Amino acid sequence: MNRSNRAGLWSVLVSHAHHGTTWSDAVEAVRRDRITRLLHDTDLTFDAVATRSGHADARAPRRAVHRWYGTTPAALRRAGRLRTPRGRREFDDRP
Repeated sequence: MNRSNRAGLWSVLVSHAHHGTTWSDAVEAVRRDRITRLLHDTDLTFDAVATRSGHADARAPRRAVHRWYGTTPAALRRAGRLRTPRGRREFDDRP
C-alpha cells in the first residue's frame, strides 16, 4: 500500500473514530443500504443481491436483513417498506 492510500485509509478511520463509529459499522451501513436498494429496485435473486453486496453466499446477509429489519429478504421486498435499524418505519412511496 503506498503512502497516499495509507493516508486516505487513516483519514477514514480517524473520521469514524471522531463520530463514534468503527470501520465495520461503516461497511455494514454500506452493505445494508446496497442490499435494501437492490431488493427494492431490482428483481435479482437474493443470491445475486448477496454477491453484489460483497458476500460470498446468502447466509450472512439473510441473517443481517433479519437483524436490521426484523423480517426476511423476501418479505422486505414484497412489502416495499423500509424499517430503519433503530426500529422506526419509513414507507416507500412507490405505487
